[in-house]
Amino acid sequence: AGDRRQVLGFLGMAVAFLTIAAPLHFRLEATTLAWAIEGPVLLYLGYRYRYHPLRLMAAAVLLLAGGRAFAVSFPVHSALFSPVFNPIFGTAIAVPIAAAVFAGIHRRNGAPTAADQAIMNAAVGLAGAAALVFLTVEWSQWFEKAGAAAGAAAAYGRYAVGFRIVLWTAGALLYFLAGLRFRSRPAGMTGLGLLAVSLVMALFSLGDYRAEPYRAVLNVRFLAVLFEIAGLFACARLLRIFPERSVPGAGALSVPLSGAAMALLLALLSVEAYNYCFEFA
Repeated sequence: AGDRRQVLGFLGMAVAFLTIAAPLHFRLEATTLAWAIEGPVLLYLGYRYRYHPLRLMAAAVLLLAGGRAFAVSFPVHSALFSPVFNPIFGTAIAVPIAAAVFAGIHRRNGAPTAADQAIMNAAVGLAGAAALVFLTVEWSQWFEKAGAAAGAAAAYGRYAVGFRIVLWTAGALLYFLAGLRFRSRPAGMTGLGLLAVSLVMALFSLGDYRAEPYRAVLNVRFLAVLFEIAGLFACARLLRIFPERSVPGAGALSVPLSGAAMALLLALLSVEAYNYCFEFA
């Protein structure tokens, strides 16, 4: 027990054997799931026995699981399916969940070194981003296949666009609120980044015109972009109310966020009026 290098050597070999055992024994889906579970477990053991190299190994295993989730276990469906409640999506979403647990274990133990802090921050951001990517791909495929089966591809396409905007805006707000609640800079920065992505989605949706019977205001695009505008205003307001809890230096973003919300509202109303009048021209 006194020979630290020998102990760490055995731990390293154990991690290597655990990692390569999964693809030898399980199917592809189970391999990704096994690696996703292995990462947080090894991290817990690394803190439990105060072995920093084991914590680094745990991060490597989780990174391996993430790479496999995108390369092999990505949620791709060839026929109409039940969204979310299926083994393919369940395997993929296990990796972001594991990353969130991974970050929680680091936070609970104080992430004592600079490497631990960096890994924790990366896990916080990647957990949310990967989860949103998987959810977006899953539901986009379902809207496409369900629309084709129902003979209403255009209508389901509009639902897909609106769903993506609402999903990313809601994810951004949840991260931003978590950053304020727990005074977490990584969560706050992730929330702002996700909000920027949802803003780009909203802007692109304004140019998506379909020559079909058009109901001004009472349509999916208008309501989805309006939700984005509300999210921008909410973040701007929270930055003004809780400047001491926000990301350092992010208080200055309150005015640009409000300005972006106002500009998007003006653009939305303009496009809405144009599309409605174009229908009756």
